[in-house]
Amino acid sequence: MILKTHDIKELSLEEVLMARSEYHSQSPFGKRLKEMRQARGLTQIELAKIVGGTQKMITHYENRVKFPPVDMIPKLAKALKVSTDELLGIRPLKDGEFTKNKNLMRRFTIVSKLPLRDQRSIFSFINALNAKQTAKQSPSKNGTV
Repeated sequence: MILKTHDIKELSLEEVLMARSEYHSQSPFGKRLKEMRQARGLTQIELAKIVGGTQKMITHYENRVKFPPVDMIPKLAKALKVSTDELLGIRPLKDGEFTKNKNLMRRFTIVSKLPLRDQRSIFSFINALNAKQTAKQSPSKNGTV
């Protein structure tokens, strides 16, 4: 319910407070947008830069509106690497992708902000762990395990 100044005179305090809480409640779209943004390890500012907007705009989409303007939906979907149907909640996310990878994506975002030398060290460590795991899983050439 959107209230105009002249409407307030005719409403009870309870109705005004209820209208205010409806305005400030998060929509299903806003909740989904926030979850997807966080799962990708993006801040509101980072997402805003990608879509060509402002942090205030992203906050507004997450907390105030039922849906953003139509022209913004494909931009948000592309930035979050989901389909527009997934963003709008028409189709569920594939394989619960965000739930499974939320912490991993957050950590890789942190790594991407480190100096190149530190990134190389981390990638070398990951490669060493992967080689070790691969060696455990494949039988040796001489027939012994």
